[in-house]
Amino acid sequence: MKILEVILTLKSSKEHHETRWPNKFYAVLSVQQAKLKTKMIKTNQDDFAWKGKFVFQVEENFLIKPDAFLNLKIYRPRRLLSNELLGYARTPASGVMGFEGWGFSSLPVSGRSDMPLGLVNFGLVLWPARHATMEFLKEKGGMEIYGL
Repeated sequence: MKILEVILTLKSSKEHHETRWPNKFYAVLSVQQAKLKTKMIKTNQDDFAWKGKFVFQVEENFLIKPDAFLNLKIYRPRRLLSNELLGYARTPASGVMGFEGWGFSSLPVSGRSDMPLGLVNFGLVLWPARHATMEFLKEKGGMEIYGL
């Protein structure tokens, strides 16, 4: 087994002011069959950046599997109706892993009308499970930690 550490950064798009983020939203990141959900993220609607760390346990041959995708969905919670899908981003993990065991990629977060809401930065590190201690993985650095 290996440990996949995903550092996710969401940034609003300053160029698209007609597309507005709600005051509160949450994100769901899924890798293979595992899903991790963030706490509620609060914004000021005009210009914001949020960073979180997601930690997944993956198989040894994770990068060569056909379902090795990072799927990000961003939702706005609603009280009476089901939560609204605001945007999504999807990328193959092998496309992000540009170097041996780590990589970085930046993608637009597209809404339902394919208008960009902002940018999502994926930073990936693939650790051998025997080398990754929980104290090391839980190191905050100003981020929320989700997973293991």
